[in-house]
Amino acid sequence: MKRLLFFALSAVLLFSCKKTDEAAPSITWPSNTKFAVVEMGTNQDSNVSVSAPAKIESLELKLGLGEYVRLANRYIEDGSKNKGTKDNPATLDVIDDSKSAEFLRSLNMTSGVALRGRTISTLNLEAILNAIITGEPVDNNTSFTIDIILSDQAGKEVTKTAKFHFTSPPEIVWQDNQNNDLVDLNEYSKSKPGPSKVKISAPGKIKDLTVTLEYGADAALAKYVQNRVGNLTIDLINDSKAESEFGFPAKKVLEGKTDAVLDFAFIYGLIPDIAASTNVFTVKVVDANEKICSMQLKFKK
Repeated sequence: MKRLLFFALSAVLLFSCKKTDEAAPSITWPSNTKFAVVEMGTNQDSNVSVSAPAKIESLELKLGLGEYVRLANRYIEDGSKNKGTKDNPATLDVIDDSKSAEFLRSLNMTSGVALRGRTISTLNLEAILNAIITGEPVDNNTSFTIDIILSDQAGKEVTKTAKFHFTSPPEIVWQDNQNNDLVDLNEYSKSKPGPSKVKISAPGKIKDLTVTLEYGADAALAKYVQNRVGNLTIDLINDSKAESEFGFPAKKVLEGKTDAVLDFAFIYGLIPDIAASTNVFTVKVVDANEKICSMQLKFKK
């Protein structure tokens, strides 16, 4: 009898605990259930759901922005203790700070006193970070955190930390022609080549790299490219002819690397064969984070 009573009491206690857990506030990230670090700019779903069956009382976002903390202060009421410093994170009071609430509403998120008393809401965390740092050059390999602090009207509180990392996107620079001006081939020759070297920087590591001769180019130049790779796009990662026929770097020198140099010197050797025309090459690099950079090189005859 005592054993039966013990099991009955245990079942009641377990049931009670379950009910209590269901009634507690919670913060979930459906697409990132373990709150793993997210690389910014990779289209990761950054919508976090907050739930409070006992109704939302307060909701705060404590922003770990490091040296960029000052950027968040413009969205916090003047004189507020929530303003950040180099030693303390900035905090967006989603409900009771009218300036923070207005900022979040501009991003189509529910905020302000209208949120108090509700049971659910959603925050797009990367959208918040992007809006804060927009227009500000951010250093490569920068990390950010957001502590989400949710309290309900029963006095219960829950906190979750979202972590973000920023890797600079690829960059392309035409050496000796950094303004990317149109190059007049009439001023050069094979023995006296003009600007030809393009430098690629990809902190996120090169995954794909192509050079495409755009339609409308000189027929002789287009034929030169097509005869060697079968079309107007030279694939430097997947086609060995990019190296053997054009003198571009080999796949092993490019794939997974952070820097590369492409030399377009071959075009100066073709000057006698090119008729009056404007020829455009599009250089496109994609890194391992799927971040893209492209630039056009223009040669006129």
